[in-house]
Amino acid sequence: MRKNLTKKEIIRFRKDIKVLFSEAKKISSEGMTVKYKENHLDYSRILICPVKKFGHSVKRNKIRRQIKEIFRLNKENIKSGFDFVFIVYPGRYEYEEREKQFREILKKKNFFLAEN
Repeated sequence: MRKNLTKKEIIRFRKDIKVLFSEAKKISSEGMTVKYKENHLDYSRILICPVKKFGHSVKRNKIRRQIKEIFRLNKENIKSGFDFVFIVYPGRYEYEEREKQFREILKKKNFFLAEN
């Protein structure tokens, strides 16, 4: 499996986003909520949505880059065939804490195949 995050692994189309927000199941934890839905593809796709109260655009884009990087590094251990929307809430979290939140929230529904 390729280690980099490709364009096809990022949800971009409005119809896909609408379906995800209306029909997806939800998992919540402190600082982050994940909506997920099966996509019947050979790979998983991701969308990151910081809430509006997260801060200015620099902060929102920074958290998007961080979550994409966490997903990219862990995607070989995540079940394929799902669409994920990560709704990120503000807080004083560092990269390591966000990674811990990411792993814990996906472990709740057994989306991790193996542990590093």
